[in-house]
Amino acid sequence: MYLVAPATAASIGRMAHGIAEGAVGATLACAIGRMEQGRAKVLVAPTMHGAMHNSILVKALRELNDIGVRIIPPRDAYGKHNLPDDAALVQEVCAAAVALKARR
Repeated sequence: MYLVAPATAASIGRMAHGIAEGAVGATLACAIGRMEQGRAKVLVAPTMHGAMHNSILVKALRELNDIGVRIIPPRDAYGKHNLPDDAALVQEVCAAAVALKARR
């Protein structure tokens, strides 16, 4: 189980394009590989200034969603995409864990 929270526009772009530089990037690249093999779930919680939510980010999120990454909707406030509240994150992680266990 991999939860990327907060997921910045930069980290989302790197994940969508397979850029595995540094420890975090390499870990996320491996996470996607494990997910594609049915051995892991990857969840992403986009968190950034609202103006950064542009067509480039939308395309990257769509690409990640298309390969099976779960995109957790942000909590919008004050022109920013904030992390969802803790309960929402826990609920998403628990649901992903149940789904992963059911596949095994």
